[in-house]
Amino acid sequence: MCDNTLLTAYALDQKVVDVKPVMEAAKDLKLARGIPAGWAWIYLPISIGTAVLFLGLWQSHGFFIEVYNFVYKGFQTAREVLGDSYNDLYELFQYWLG
Repeated sequence: MCDNTLLTAYALDQKVVDVKPVMEAAKDLKLARGIPAGWAWIYLPISIGTAVLFLGLWQSHGFFIEVYNFVYKGFQTAREVLGDSYNDLYELFQYWLG
């Protein structure tokens, strides 16, 4: 990887190696980003099961109320600090989320 990156940077006449030669070398070596698709079917059920387990534990111990109150206080503080900017920020997030 390092050799290919340095050769690519040399071919591009770059004195400093940045992201472009690294990505080009990774593409040349056929290195994939992320996890292979087959592994997603293993990680997805494990992640969902773990989330359900933790949510069940949180609910049984009453942590949902504490988390809700903490988040609510955070939003209230943000509204007090930001004032009118808070509504603009809220509208921006609503736009991003669709």
